[in-house]
Amino acid sequence: RTEIAERKRMEIAKIQSERLAAMGTMAAEVTHEVRNPLGSIVLNLDLLLNEVEKMADTSQHPPDEGRLLVNEIRTEVCRIQRVLADYLQFSRKSKAQRTPVGLNNRLERKLEFMRCEFDQAGVKLRIAFDQSLAPIVADGEQLWQATLNLLRNSLEAMHCGGELVVSTRRDGTHAVVQVSDNGHGMAAEQLKQVFTPFFTTKKTGTGLGLSLVQQIVTEHGGHVECVSAPDKGSTFTILLPLTP
Repeated sequence: RTEIAERKRMEIAKIQSERLAAMGTMAAEVTHEVRNPLGSIVLNLDLLLNEVEKMADTSQHPPDEGRLLVNEIRTEVCRIQRVLADYLQFSRKSKAQRTPVGLNNRLERKLEFMRCEFDQAGVKLRIAFDQSLAPIVADGEQLWQATLNLLRNSLEAMHCGGELVVSTRRDGTHAVVQVSDNGHGMAAEQLKQVFTPFFTTKKTGTGLGLSLVQQIVTEHGGHVECVSAPDKGSTFTILLPLTP
């Protein structure tokens, strides 16, 4: 029964990964078509703002309204550019370059660079690494990108501060990386869609961060799980095959 369930899970993950790859290709094409015009719009908005300032010198009317309108348009255009950048990152994910990776050392080094970010967010970081964990054969940078997406997700869920726990351990034939927070958590209906591309509960999110996590982990022969509840926080668990 367990083998059948695992085979079914892998088949579903493979189908979703293929769909994500196709969506990534389309996103790249659309992004390339839209980025240049947006860049031109931003440039012309800057020129327009200069003209508003010049007109103010020869007019009795203050330039505040014109300045406000131009800046609001510029803000929205920049937001679109950020969304497109997310899409492009999603579509340009390179093929995994696999080498032996010590998860503990890599995570410890990377997390150290984020200390200031955690402090500014009022988030206390705890690490619990299994020092006996064997290396795995993987693309270290891609796995960090997946972990970083989970960390960012947790930080956004703890907008008033909280505690973040990053841990590793061995679970049978798998190495486990776990990211757990005590943020606002998710309801059952949200949890069902958490890895669905373009699904997001954030006002400015693209809904691609967790989809990318799943894609990276699946391509490494592993899988990712999430447990969450409203006001209880969320725990994301990445399981990766250990080095034979």
